[in-house]
Amino acid sequence: MKKKFKPKTTPTGFQPADKSKVGKKPVTGPRVSTVKAWLVKVTYIQERSRWESFKQGETVTYRPPRSYDGKKAVTYDDELEVESAKNSVWQKIVEWCEKRKIQPEEYVRSAFTDLPVYRQTAPEPNQIMGAKYESKWKEVSVKMEERLAASLAAEKALALRHVVVNQSLYGDTAEFAQHCVLTDGNIDLSPLFRYCLAISIGGKLMRKIARKFQAEAVLQFECYRRQYKKTWADVLPEGFSAMSKRLYPAVLAKLGHGMKPDDPADE
Repeated sequence: MKKKFKPKTTPTGFQPADKSKVGKKPVTGPRVSTVKAWLVKVTYIQERSRWESFKQGETVTYRPPRSYDGKKAVTYDDELEVESAKNSVWQKIVEWCEKRKIQPEEYVRSAFTDLPVYRQTAPEPNQIMGAKYESKWKEVSVKMEERLAASLAAEKALALRHVVVNQSLYGDTAEFAQHCVLTDGNIDLSPLFRYCLAISIGGKLMRKIARKFQAEAVLQFECYRRQYKKTWADVLPEGFSAMSKRLYPAVLAKLGHGMKPDDPADE
């Protein structure tokens, strides 16, 4: 005896007798599937976490609301769409920046540049897509090359002064003095400068120091890749730009608490 055929879906134009039995897909935040959107998300998390930490005076790890990842379409029986999908705010930032030929991650970082900690709140992702922060990005971009060139000159002078002091006052060898300066966290030298100087000096010990600062150096460089390539050209190791570009996603993943392009931290 043949089994009686029972369609899985209700014929078009008819409503089911019992709506509670209709399979309804839950509204969930879709995975951030594009690498660009993912990079923007992690960049924002890092900058927001840094700002919140300065404000609170303790380490803060910011977690964006799940709603920022957008949502999938809601359907009945995999066919009838009753609620449209919504793009993530991270994807919107990417598209907004691309229309203006702006590097998205650089733009997000510019929104937090010189942002005072006495503000009650930091800008939300949807707020930075406006005239106020676009104007700030232009101002920061224009002055960034000047800032980076000045910081390089200042760091060179500072490092040299400390090396000379260690050698003249404490009788340190050149290698030991350099090691002490590069590993002293109380000296205001950036990770990128420490990495570059260690590589330029060379040797097993200096290579070890360089590896220690490599991830942070990559992150610092990629904040303003174009400007660093121009203003720090004389000190950047050969091939550093290509290496940094290759490692950047992995560095972001590590600093972004294990996030992957298809695996948002809040899911």
